[in-house]
Amino acid sequence: MWVGAGAGHDAPLGASSLTFSVGGRDSRSTTVVVAPAFTVSPGEGQVQAGRAGAPAYPGVQVRNNGSPAIPLQRVTATLPADAVMRFGTETNPDHQLTVRDLRGEPGRVPGSISDDRQVLTFTDVDLIIPTPGSRSVMWICVSASDATPTGPTSIAFTIGDHTSPSTPINVI
Repeated sequence: MWVGAGAGHDAPLGASSLTFSVGGRDSRSTTVVVAPAFTVSPGEGQVQAGRAGAPAYPGVQVRNNGSPAIPLQRVTATLPADAVMRFGTETNPDHQLTVRDLRGEPGRVPGSISDDRQVLTFTDVDLIIPTPGSRSVMWICVSASDATPTGPTSIAFTIGDHTSPSTPINVI
C-alpha cells in the first residue's frame, strides 16, 4: 500500500515517515527524506582578478532537487570583508545579476547596493530551474583595487536561505 506525499517549502529538512493504520494496527512507512527544493554551489573553475585590473565574473550554480515549482527568490551577493573590492569597476559600477540556464540566453536582473557598497540585493529572481534536475548559473561583476590583498577569495551568494561561496577568485 502506498500514498503520494509531498513537502511544502517550509517543511523541516531531514528524515521522516508516515504512519499507516490498517485494521487497528499502526505501521510506519518507508523513510521519507525531505530535501531542499534547490541547492547552491560554487561556480566551476576559477576567475582571475588583477589588482586595479579588468573585471572578474564569479558566480554560483543552482540545481533543482526535484521540486515541481520553485518560487521567485531573493538573492544577495556580499563582497569579502576587508578585501577592498567593488561591484563592477572603478569607472563602471555594475549592479546587475546575470542568470542563465544551461541552454538559453542570459537574463539580467538589476539590483540595489547597500549604503556601505558591500552587498547587492536582487528581489524576485527566477532561478530558471523549472524541472527536477535542471540547473542554472548566475554571476556578478567585481574588480579588485590597488589595495586588494593578493591570493584567494570569493563572494558570498545567498539565495533564499541557502548560502554558498562563489567561484574562487584569485587576486593577482
